Amino acid sequence: MQDPACELQPGSLRTISVLDRLLLTHPVWLQLSFNSDSAQQVLQAEPKGAFLVRRCSSSQKKVLCVRLTEDNAPSAFRQCVIREEESTFSLESSAVSFPDLCRLVAFYCISRDILPFPLELPEAIAKASSHRQLESLSHMGMEFWSSPLNFRTPRNGPPAADQPGQESRGLFVGRGPQQGALCYINPLFLREPPSRGALHKRHRFKRSLRVRVSTETSMALSSPPRSTELDCAEPSLPLQKRASTASGLLRRTQALSPTSEEEEELIPKDPQQLVDELSQDRRSAFGVLVQDFLLQQREELEAQALAQGSSAAAAAPPLLQGLRRFLSQAKRFLLDCGELEPPIETLVPEKEKDLALEKAMFGCVLKPLKTQLDQTLLSLHTKDGSMQRLADSLRDSQQVAMKRFGVRVGVPDARGLERMKQKLSLMQRTHSPIDKVLLLLQVCKGIYNAMGPNPGQEFGTDEFLPVLSYVLVQCNLPQILLQVEYMMELLEPSWLTGEGGYYLTSVYASLCLIQSQSDTVPPNGLTREAQEALKEWNRRRSQEAQNQKDAQHNQRFVRVLFQDGDCSIVRTLLWKVGDTPEALARLCVLKFGVSDPEQYGLYWRDGGEMRPVPPGAAVRPARLQRGATLAFLRCDQDFGKARKLTRGGAVDLGESVCEE
Repeated sequence: MQDPACELQPGSLRTISVLDRLLLTHPVWLQLSFNSDSAQQVLQAEPKGAFLVRRCSSSQKKVLCVRLTEDNAPSAFRQCVIREEESTFSLESSAVSFPDLCRLVAFYCISRDILPFPLELPEAIAKASSHRQLESLSHMGMEFWSSPLNFRTPRNGPPAADQPGQESRGLFVGRGPQQGALCYINPLFLREPPSRGALHKRHRFKRSLRVRVSTETSMALSSPPRSTELDCAEPSLPLQKRASTASGLLRRTQALSPTSEEEEELIPKDPQQLVDELSQDRRSAFGVLVQDFLLQQREELEAQALAQGSSAAAAAPPLLQGLRRFLSQAKRFLLDCGELEPPIETLVPEKEKDLALEKAMFGCVLKPLKTQLDQTLLSLHTKDGSMQRLADSLRDSQQVAMKRFGVRVGVPDARGLERMKQKLSLMQRTHSPIDKVLLLLQVCKGIYNAMGPNPGQEFGTDEFLPVLSYVLVQCNLPQILLQVEYMMELLEPSWLTGEGGYYLTSVYASLCLIQSQSDTVPPNGLTREAQEALKEWNRRRSQEAQNQKDAQHNQRFVRVLFQDGDCSIVRTLLWKVGDTPEALARLCVLKFGVSDPEQYGLYWRDGGEMRPVPPGAAVRPARLQRGATLAFLRCDQDFGKARKLTRGGAVDLGESVCEE
């Protein structure tokens, strides 16, 4: 591997940070489908310091697999479990955590921390001099490891741990006298003191690793060597100041920091921002899917707004149900198509992945439609008379709410009611059903606090529903009807269990109670209308969830490479379980606009070579997802010439490269 110090020499025409290299080549080192044996089989042919990240099939935790020695004994490989909690990633037994997986791996490429030595990038990745070369390597995925591009020149191996008594000019972050060094920042990676002009110019491009130091143990910075090159904190600084200083040092670590505006764009963004940008890019299959749906949905909303009479009364729920189905399908498509770069697994812990994607889907689908959707729902409920009926019931109950609903406990005062009204008004302005239900929970919490003088006092439904009805009457917001329907139809089933589902259905039952013509309140506060409607709603949502789950098992998405001269295109296609390769080939002809289909065939990369898919072969989607790259190529193509191997890249995709 090339000496990182050489790679980052001042004045270099092109420097690519370690973080950028990892981001651009994650299909090579991120192999979540690998088991322990598969990872060891790949690493057996690699030098010390080589690594992969896989996922444990039993615990579902990510694991960093590292080659420790040149022999093939079991002890030659180390499996480090990656802890994912509180929106951070860290190695177990380490006190340093990171906001995403790529930053964690980048850190351990330049610092050992709890490892015996830093990780080593494959030489082809470490020596690549351009983004195009790195992207070419990335296209190979797992096949990179067995390809001729994974070349190795003689080298001395990773740096060993410091010898006792050896003077070090690095920075140690201590964890107490009994725990040793937390991490070591090699001064070779630190920038030389820049001039004032250079410092001002580089200031715009600095990015912090946001390294979070655990406060579970007492921590201190050991005294730094006396050198003007390191801007270190004194050992006596408080914990918060020391942590920020360590982060500042890492911010000046050039191996991790982008060095140009182009590379700065590679810094991992918030998942919601990444999904939103991808959804607006029609060069991506996901972008086409979302933008076509938005166009179709706007036309449908216009038609729904013109609906009259009885047709308007039944239009709102199916409209929202269609949105929910698309949100689920698009989310699944996004996970399967592989177009999100970097993958969601590297950005958020596993337990937070679904929530992050759900919020992202709300942003790219519901947010653009919010104004028109609100107007359509209001129009539909105005035409069917439900809005007017609720408004009349709210008005008629203003003066007699306490008596009519049989309130027997405390109620919020005027100030509390005003706060609750503000939250309900804010709920109308947000597009996210999750944000809406969280605001609703805050309102219900305020009601519970007002019901009794003792904090934490428990109340039953027969006591809570009358007070909730009283609050809704006093707030006098008829549009709460639209918000409840919006949440009940657009929230995932997982959000309809627990507190969220309980209080959401409680508000629905309360609205039924307010509009009830009966002078007596049912014993549990639930009218017969509410009971029947909620029972039917629960049955329908449960069936929809099961149907969606079944559909996911019957379809997969596969990426296919198409080469025509100097232009290479990658598209994501729907693969139905049971389809033959011939059916997929016909789909490729249609999607890639091939005029002479008899001259083309379906291939996949196996062992670094392109092999034709046998006619009638039972190709399983699961096999495709394990990294076999499909390609739709000319049958008379010279694959030796097509794969122009270079020391810095994989397949030379030529001057024209696009992905759709």
